[in-house]
Amino acid sequence: MVPVIDFTNQNLKPGSPEWDLVKSQVREALEEYGCFEALFDPILELRKAVFEALQEAFDLPLQTKKLCVSDKPFRGYSNPSGLVQNLAMDDAQIAENIEQCLTNTLWPQGNISFSKTLASFTQLASELQKKILKMILESFGLEKYMDELIDSTNYHLRVMKYEKPKTNDSTNALAAHCDSNMMTLLYQNEVNGLQIQSKDGEWINMKPSPNSFIVLIGDSLSVWLNGRLPSPFHRVMMKGNEDRYSLGLFTRPRGGYVIKVPNELVDDNNPILFKPHDHEEFLKFFYSEITQAAVQSEGFITRLKAYCKMSSTTLAMVPVIDFSNQNLKPGSPEWDLVKSQVREASGEYGCFEALFDPILELRKAVFGALQEAFDLPLQTKKLCVSDKPFRGYSNPRSGLFQTLVMDDACIAENIERCVTNTLWPQGNISFSKTLASFTQLASELQKKILKMILESFGLEKYMDELIDSTNYQLRVMKYEKPKTNDSTHALAAHCDTNTMTLLYQNEVNGLQIQSKDGEWINMKPSPNSFIVLIGESLSVWLNGRLPSPFHRVMMKGNEDRYSLGLFTRPRGGYVIKVPNELVDDNNPILFKPHDHEEFLKFYYSEITQAAVQPGGYIARLKAYCSV
Repeated sequence: MVPVIDFTNQNLKPGSPEWDLVKSQVREALEEYGCFEALFDPILELRKAVFEALQEAFDLPLQTKKLCVSDKPFRGYSNPSGLVQNLAMDDAQIAENIEQCLTNTLWPQGNISFSKTLASFTQLASELQKKILKMILESFGLEKYMDELIDSTNYHLRVMKYEKPKTNDSTNALAAHCDSNMMTLLYQNEVNGLQIQSKDGEWINMKPSPNSFIVLIGDSLSVWLNGRLPSPFHRVMMKGNEDRYSLGLFTRPRGGYVIKVPNELVDDNNPILFKPHDHEEFLKFFYSEITQAAVQSEGFITRLKAYCKMSSTTLAMVPVIDFSNQNLKPGSPEWDLVKSQVREASGEYGCFEALFDPILELRKAVFGALQEAFDLPLQTKKLCVSDKPFRGYSNPRSGLFQTLVMDDACIAENIERCVTNTLWPQGNISFSKTLASFTQLASELQKKILKMILESFGLEKYMDELIDSTNYQLRVMKYEKPKTNDSTHALAAHCDTNTMTLLYQNEVNGLQIQSKDGEWINMKPSPNSFIVLIGESLSVWLNGRLPSPFHRVMMKGNEDRYSLGLFTRPRGGYVIKVPNELVDDNNPILFKPHDHEEFLKFYYSEITQAAVQPGGYIARLKAYCSV
């Protein structure tokens, strides 16, 4: 249970025993959950009027609501998925601002009651927010910053309607995300659906009272506090035949205010984690076309922290496992030893570095082939097109990152048909054979690893089924040199949706893996090694027994980075279903059966693209098929 804290006591004044007690409860709850439920009786006087105002607004014709537009993200009216509608306004504690932003557009004849009701709600919620903020600052000895933070705050109000899904199955109405603002206060009608993710990854159903708010720390406050308090992931899951209405007060820094970690929070034991930044500049960065493309295809973990995190990373090491032993055969002592190492590394990190000496024979030819392909004119590479996502040629980061992708790349003829004959109409059999040989070698290693994983769970009987349903997709990549010594985001943080990924790179590093505690680990693989990552499809099939790790590419310097990725993914038509052996009373089923290609169609639909932009999935596939 998320803690419930009472703010209704009339004696709750700074310096009083009641204040100090609640302050300690707030600090404890936020450190553990990043949120809590706040009892605040004064809100009951506005409850009826508030939700009548919301229903009145959302019942207006769609063409009327669409007239509420803004050149700033998350303002005015939006309807990102059809299931949820938003009306958002800045500085909503002032009724005239609401009139100017929304009311005069929705009701040209006027509706002063609507504006006054929402302004009164915002004033009341902001009164509670200021108390909570003061308690947080006092608990860290930072109360001197109170006026500065209040003066720089925009009280952004967002009112929301979640349409009834008309089903008893839980439906993802708002994707899992962290808020990028300072603090969020949520108030809802009687229809529940909000879920908070705990530190151990479990989803907690929130069932707030009519007299309570759900209070969440946002990324901006977490960053300002140098990571002392977490910003929780949360989502909305809907079912049944009732609409859900809610209001959110999002306190966010005004443009021009620089969020900078206070000196009091930095010392030898607590180095600074985040660079100073302007929140509005971050929003411009995130909502730029380049970043939208990156988020659509990959997805940030927490967008703001990825934007302003310091470049230094942890010195932790991902395990290195040797697969070069000639005696590595099923049933041998060598096999059982490596199998235990694979299980341990995959359980802790979701990845490991695999030493595999045979790859050295292909190294020179492979990277020669990649350079030959990416050196071709852009108009030639753009001829490699496909009606399926992530196939053919793409250049999603406006010149910094290029990919060529081909299915079933174990067979040279497939590479010729998909890529080679387009790039070199006169033929280039060497290119096709080199990449096919690489894929065959990498797939040999992948099958060994998969067999070890299945054996470790007692699931070896599924080996043939999984192999027969596998598409060995090869993706070759070029990351352009950024020509700077500052780390540059070349590939946004994401989890892979496939079954397993084997990455092989040239001498230029940049890959980073995120550990369970949120730190980024720099990967520096040897020339004879692959980085092996568990994909979401395998994590789902194993009912969450192994994690799929977040990873990204950070570039700096004056050298291009080339890499190849073998992405084993389920073929269309194969239904990923958790084996019965992994489900019992202590381990309930977490994921519904699904077809991977149907998931991709869902994810790359226009509706889902729109939904991902404002919230961002934690893990796209798991959001799609969670029970």
